[in-house]
Amino acid sequence: MDPQNGIDLFEIVPTLENLGLLIKESGKLTLETGEIEVKVKPFKAGSFQIDLLISNAVTLFSSNEVTALVNLLTLIGIGIGVIKFVGGKVNQFKKVNSKIIYYNSDNQEQEVDAKTHQFIQSESIQKSLCGSITTPMKNILEVEGISLQIENREDKISISHEDLSSLEEYSKTELDDDSNKTENVANIYVKPERGSYSGGEKQYTFIAGKDNKLYPTTIQDEDFIVKLKDGTIRLFHEDILFVRLRTKQKISRKTGRITNEYIVEKVIDYISNKNTDQQSLL
Repeated sequence: MDPQNGIDLFEIVPTLENLGLLIKESGKLTLETGEIEVKVKPFKAGSFQIDLLISNAVTLFSSNEVTALVNLLTLIGIGIGVIKFVGGKVNQFKKVNSKIIYYNSDNQEQEVDAKTHQFIQSESIQKSLCGSITTPMKNILEVEGISLQIENREDKISISHEDLSSLEEYSKTELDDDSNKTENVANIYVKPERGSYSGGEKQYTFIAGKDNKLYPTTIQDEDFIVKLKDGTIRLFHEDILFVRLRTKQKISRKTGRITNEYIVEKVIDYISNKNTDQQSLL
């Protein structure tokens, strides 16, 4: 950075604001109580230095402020490392029992703990990483790299232009944020839409009233699937099923898009249209 020419105030202020947000949001995951206060020290020639102050009332996992800052910086470093590992595509993960495993395009895997996963999938972290690192490195010519470091310690997180593609991909990837999801279970009547229902399909379409299509729907009732596979039941579009249906809904905060997923957990009753007396076959 040229100390004579400096940097446009309207470019650096949002960067500092987002860096403060990144530190505060990360602190919420590494501190039991309290909040981190972020202040800016007088600028040194050619750089900006951020001073972190932690309230004395804060109860730390480590019981001392230095270790708390190390924990905070470690969380940010590991989180950014995982983001780079998956090339920014942080929706590439799976939950196996109590494990959370991220995987990349080379089918390499990396297990993370719950706090790291929460960090990566946080919309506030996504926004603040973009504003404090990705945007300034793209738009401010004088910025060749960004480092986060605790004063008088060697621990350091370094981000270079080689990392930009992963961080840019991360900034536009839809997150798995549980706060954007709702679920409910109800017993309802549905009809199958016209099509093949052999029991081997992964997704089905059902109708629940006029203009109310339930897609994609998966069937988890193994007994009913067996009947479809062996031909005991052959679904017709006028058949009626009384089912226990779980509906999962997700709203993207970035696009406002609403997506639904339906799961038939149990077929409680099945009424074939071919039966003139409309009696249950189950």
